[in-house]
Amino acid sequence: MSRSTSDQRRPTRARPSHPPGTHLAPSEATALLAATALGARGLCEIRDVELPVSLTAEGPTVHQVDLAGAPAANRLAQAIAATTTLDEAKARCRTVCGTSEIDYERAKAQRRSEHQPTDAVPHDFLTQIKNFERAAATRGSAYATVRRLAEALGLTNEALLTQLNAARDGRLSASVWRLHHTGELQDAREEPARA
Repeated sequence: MSRSTSDQRRPTRARPSHPPGTHLAPSEATALLAATALGARGLCEIRDVELPVSLTAEGPTVHQVDLAGAPAANRLAQAIAATTTLDEAKARCRTVCGTSEIDYERAKAQRRSEHQPTDAVPHDFLTQIKNFERAAATRGSAYATVRRLAEALGLTNEALLTQLNAARDGRLSASVWRLHHTGELQDAREEPARA
């Protein structure tokens, strides 16, 4: 039996080109946008940054900006406009900002290569989350992104999400974890409470 020409031209499904585990969580910016659109309000801790992001009613608002005028209001854009190499752009960025995102990401990659996140969930996982929540409360935070939690606990996003979804009690929304300052997390083996 031969195939018809139309059968041979059917599109095949593309395979995702992302690293394992990264498809489970949106970017932090997308998570924060979705969380504010769903009504989350308060301070939210994000990846490896000392200053939390404030989740407000303004969060999901879309703003229109005049593209032609944007570079005139941005010193960095003006400084790198005439550059022709990455090294030149980095140097100008350092001059304007004091550092460059590339420098930051390289230093972070070096630190992470020394302490790789793991998929192995520690036996005291719930205690570690409770401790994180207590510490975050002292910083005034009400939320943390999954990426922030994963980094704080030394886990991969995938391993953390598996555990959080089992114990979430309604707290995982768009990859933003609502902190319970009383630390009332359920054991992942128990049935989650219904609201």
